Amino acid sequence: MGLLNILVGLFLFVVGPLWLTFHLRKKYPQRMRLALFLCVLFPLFGQFYVKDPAWYVIAIFGCAVLLYNLSISGIALWICLGLISTALMVYRFKKITPI
Repeated sequence: MGLLNILVGLFLFVVGPLWLTFHLRKKYPQRMRLALFLCVLFPLFGQFYVKDPAWYVIAIFGCAVLLYNLSISGIALWICLGLISTALMVYRFKKITPI
């Protein structure tokens, strides 16, 4: 695997989603539907749409490790993490804007 392949993969799977999330957070702040869409699309990086994502990213990463150790991988892992990330985002929005 060459250096170019590593750089392209890093850009596609880390830098691209982070840039998109931060750009959308700046351009369209505090939109719950957009936040939920980002959480489904990028389960780990979607949490960066709302400020102070550190504990939530650690929680999702911990869930990913736990689910992977339970032999859940591939698309099933992505779907599970998307659901967990979406649930956490709903909780965060309810915490920010109580009814």
